[in-house]
Amino acid sequence: MRSALADLDIDDVFGPEALNEMQRVFDATCRELGEAGTDPRIRRAAALAIVQHYELGIRAPWAVTASAVNTGRGVHGHTPQGPLVWWRPEGAAQVAA
Repeated sequence: MRSALADLDIDDVFGPEALNEMQRVFDATCRELGEAGTDPRIRRAAALAIVQHYELGIRAPWAVTASAVNTGRGVHGHTPQGPLVWWRPEGAAQVAA
């Protein structure tokens, strides 16, 4: 199945290493979403969430994956699960339940 990341015009924005990392995060997100991860709307929303995190400099794979999974669940109509984590510029994490 074609990656939703491939549909986005981001090749000129990120280098090959970042694109590979983003693809791995996207694949992990789709696996975590299970059957819902095959819906094109959910795949696109997850891909956009991943790209937005990378644009903001948030590149920890676990954090980006968790956020993209929650985005996908939200598009699917489910309440996101687990804590949401926001990273401040100084590197401290703020967690909300």
